[in-house]
Amino acid sequence: MKWRLEAIRTGRSYAEVALLRSLIYRVEQVFVIHRRTSLLLLHAVGSDVTAQDADMVSGMLSAIQDFVRDSFRAAQGEALDSLQVGDLHVWVEQGPHATLAAVIRGEAPQTYRLRLREKLEELHQRFGAALEGFEGDAAPFESLRPDLADCLVARYSKKEKKPRPYSAVLLLVLTGLLVGWQLWGFLQARKWRAFVDMLRQEPGIVVTGLREHDGIFQIRGLRDPLAIDPRVLAESAGLDSQRAKFQWQAFYSLDDAMVLRRVRQILRPPETAILAVERGTLRVAGESTPEWTAELRARGPTIPGVIALDDHNLNNPNVLLRRKAALESGMILFDTGSWELNADQKPRVAQLLDPLRSLIRGAEASRMELEIGLVGHSDSTGPEMTNALLSEARARKVMLELVQAGIDGRYLRARGAGTTEPVRQEETASDR
Repeated sequence: MKWRLEAIRTGRSYAEVALLRSLIYRVEQVFVIHRRTSLLLLHAVGSDVTAQDADMVSGMLSAIQDFVRDSFRAAQGEALDSLQVGDLHVWVEQGPHATLAAVIRGEAPQTYRLRLREKLEELHQRFGAALEGFEGDAAPFESLRPDLADCLVARYSKKEKKPRPYSAVLLLVLTGLLVGWQLWGFLQARKWRAFVDMLRQEPGIVVTGLREHDGIFQIRGLRDPLAIDPRVLAESAGLDSQRAKFQWQAFYSLDDAMVLRRVRQILRPPETAILAVERGTLRVAGESTPEWTAELRARGPTIPGVIALDDHNLNNPNVLLRRKAALESGMILFDTGSWELNADQKPRVAQLLDPLRSLIRGAEASRMELEIGLVGHSDSTGPEMTNALLSEARARKVMLELVQAGIDGRYLRARGAGTTEPVRQEETASDR
């Protein structure tokens, strides 16, 4: 029970807590590091162990060794042979050309250090030449990996079981079951009360009563047909919807969110129309077809919850004129003497796509004629005939980019103005 409570408190699994509490020691990782280069030669890690970057760890171990040796003026041959981080111990064995380091959780016996020394001596005997001439390729040492894995050992304590009277065990079990059943019932009731509070926050639902009978929670109230299904909401809250009995009276909610859902269901607006309901006023903006606009004005005010209709921003010519003015301020720049688009100018072309599509939809919905003129220009340097051809090529290049991006080419017109329509005064080179 103590271990189970610790598991709940720390967020660990019961198996993990039991393993750690019965652990005497466990070797979790073993590193083989080349001394001269501080590079990792081999790394072995135990199962169910979360390991950090092995190369980073080996580099840090070498750096710590150098720090201790330089800071405390260690004599020749002396080095740091162990360090502790929390409940982890790191045992280090030094060889002429390689270092062997083991990460140990718990208290390992000194006999294990003898095993590390034997493995390090075996490494130098088998790979002495490779270690001395090592330049970064650790592949020749892979054959030592099975021997290195043998160093990942662990030892656990075995708890002696004491005999207990069966009557006491049975009484303890029954008491636990009774307390658990009462606690489970209390937690379930609290969850259902929280669920009812959640229902009361949902638009289109009014809860008027809650009571429990034979383990079934009976919930009464009013529900708009377009409100969320309470059973779906209960399942999402982790509750068994079969333990609930809902008794709903149908009604039309006047909540703005529910009125908006009702408007969308009845009128089915186009994607280009923007709808909102504010205190019973249905506000509509954007673009639509003349047929849908007529249906909106005929049926909108009759929808339950709609008190007034505001559609002055729907297919508004003034809105189209503002979009027209914004588009006319757009300018695409070219390198001198070139009609190819720079990479930094392509985003400017892309920024024109949405405003152009919106303008085209608005013009079509309002049955207005629309023509989009792309005028190419050039600076005053060079012959006029060349400038005229260059400016027209620039305009057609932008038109091609727009058509390829999905803009209807029927609305686009491209022409070159050469130098006859200067965009700005050319007093300096930057002006061009």
